[in-house]
Amino acid sequence: MFIIGEDIAEAGHSVQDPGRAGAGVRHERVIDTPISEPGYAGIGVGAAMTGMRPVVDVMFGTSSR
Repeated sequence: MFIIGEDIAEAGHSVQDPGRAGAGVRHERVIDTPISEPGYAGIGVGAAMTGMRPVVDVMFGTSSR
């Protein structure tokens, strides 16, 4: 199992915050990517096709209008 996404290793994200679900994930299983959602989604799909268990974290923004 590994987790992949943008800004995933930043403080305050669930991987870095000890009170959240991702606490205790070893850093070699955390892949911090640049802003390229289709790219790392494809990595997750390819990894799943080969038998790995990826967790793909996709960030999104909302408008306050």
